[in-house]
Amino acid sequence: MWAMRRLPISIVCALLTVVVWRGATLVEAQGGRQRLDIDGAFDLRLTSDGDIALLVAQSGRSDLAVFRSVDGGPFVPTEFVVSPDILERRVLGVWATTHGFFVYQHTRGLLPRLSRSIGGSSWETITSPAFEMPGDIYGMVQLANRDLLAVGALRSGATGPFRAAMWRSSDGIMWTPVPIVGQLSGASSFGSVATQGSAVIVTGTRSGMPPFWRSEDSGASWVMVADRPRGEQTVAAISGRFVRIGIPSPVEVADIAFATSIDGRDWRDGVASGLLDDGLTLFARQIATTTSGVFVVGSTQLNLWKRLDWCYSDPAACATGSGSVVVLHTTTGDVWRAIDVDSLLGPGFKAFAITDTRAGTVIAGALRGGVEIITVPPASWSFVSPAASPRPRQLAPLATAARSLEDAMVYRYPLRVHCGLEWLGKFNGRTWKLQRQAIETSGLRALPQIQETLLGTIRLTSPDTIEYAVDSVGVVAIYAPTSETAPACI
Repeated sequence: MWAMRRLPISIVCALLTVVVWRGATLVEAQGGRQRLDIDGAFDLRLTSDGDIALLVAQSGRSDLAVFRSVDGGPFVPTEFVVSPDILERRVLGVWATTHGFFVYQHTRGLLPRLSRSIGGSSWETITSPAFEMPGDIYGMVQLANRDLLAVGALRSGATGPFRAAMWRSSDGIMWTPVPIVGQLSGASSFGSVATQGSAVIVTGTRSGMPPFWRSEDSGASWVMVADRPRGEQTVAAISGRFVRIGIPSPVEVADIAFATSIDGRDWRDGVASGLLDDGLTLFARQIATTTSGVFVVGSTQLNLWKRLDWCYSDPAACATGSGSVVVLHTTTGDVWRAIDVDSLLGPGFKAFAITDTRAGTVIAGALRGGVEIITVPPASWSFVSPAASPRPRQLAPLATAARSLEDAMVYRYPLRVHCGLEWLGKFNGRTWKLQRQAIETSGLRALPQIQETLLGTIRLTSPDTIEYAVDSVGVVAIYAPTSETAPACI
């Protein structure tokens, strides 16, 4: 085992700023549901030691508030203070350990800065020579011997290059950097960490690939395990096993690649399919590990071109599922389900956070005007199944630049109109430009659009005329060939 040098430490309690949320009002609580009247929260973070839960709410205007709940009771504001060198008061990570709660922020020089609280009611800022270089902390766990292990990366500038980093502490106050030697060397970052007993798994990147590292002696020695690329990986520990989750960002297919292991040595691969509606892209934002399982929280966006037949068949239902919060859940790592978020909190939530307490799983969701919090008793989730795509009606063929248009035949042609109607595209070897707009400009703005795209059709009515039509309106524009070159539309 390598020798680790203990570094001097100081806890800063002076020159601190008490953070407040502008316009925040009193907390409302009713039954098992609670509403925090804080407007504009776009980022929520939850953690718990089982008895005490902490909620961090942040807005885009640097508002920051920390709330505390004890024994399943209501969340109440707690005084959270930060040193004046903290950048934009943003909280980038929050963890619960037996050595206290830890909050991670950046200084203006992008140095990692930890704040600690025993019980979550008062805070102290830790400044340590272990965090004297710009860097990031991506994960923290408590090892079998009660030491804390934090993983992340050091950076040479605001955008890199990066090199992997680990820090260790026996009490949460005095931290030492872990030498990145042996099979850890060459890693550019460590992204997540999980532990069970004396086994520790760390994921990260090395030479552009996503390997992971295994320790069987609480981080004293490490072995690198090469793995097939499966997107950025996250590791969690649940139900007596490790789960590695591969989630590319964004997820263009409704599949999650995963692997499970009892001891971190032998892994069984699997793929969770059919978790999203067809034509949706998932942007994963948070992976929460709780005693109730692993939760993958993200937002969805419509991929129009992958749902084109659906959208032409049923335009009113084209955007089904788009823009909503998606929560995917597994209790063992083998079976994944999508949680019905709307049945828990209602529609319209743009931020989401989850943690476990002895009273149940706490879920917080942000929407316009406030934050809703509920506690879900164990094993009482509601799940949803992806919606079935409507049976497509008889659709016209899709027009492309490579397809020759036949006289009088109708073709589907989604037309991007964020730069207007002037240019149609290239067909039959010629470029087509607007000759006459068949409806008033005000009527054009009223046409049904999906992602600034008209779902219309084109028809070659003569060798020099193409009509563009929309079902509910009729012909909206007439095009003629031109020798001009269409300008770039950005």
